Amino acid sequence: MYIHKRYTMKDIYEAELLCEHCRKATHKSLVHKEGFPIRSWHCLHCNQQWFHPGDLENFKAYQHLRERSFHVKMREVGNSWIISIPKEIVHFQELQDAEKIVQIHIDEPGRVIISFSRVRKIY
Repeated sequence: MYIHKRYTMKDIYEAELLCEHCRKATHKSLVHKEGFPIRSWHCLHCNQQWFHPGDLENFKAYQHLRERSFHVKMREVGNSWIISIPKEIVHFQELQDAEKIVQIHIDEPGRVIISFSRVRKIY
């Protein structure tokens, strides 16, 4: 009887990468572009650098969202005001219904910052 093992695909960042120019081992590093973390490989011998393809796609999506301007409605409910957050932003943050906690603070007059964080449930 044959039992099929379920394999999960590993992330490419787990692999060792050789420089295509000098064939030396590269070093893993983390680069921040516009505050966004991108994993990369860097060759210390020829100074070449390669970025993680999945992180580059996420960075492009991030840039696209930053370029957009969203106009949302405010409405009063009881003693509070409610604003809606567009689905594109929530999906980019990869939040599930049960994980959403939002931190709000005033940065300067006329500017409010909303920060998303995740809640880990401990059972």
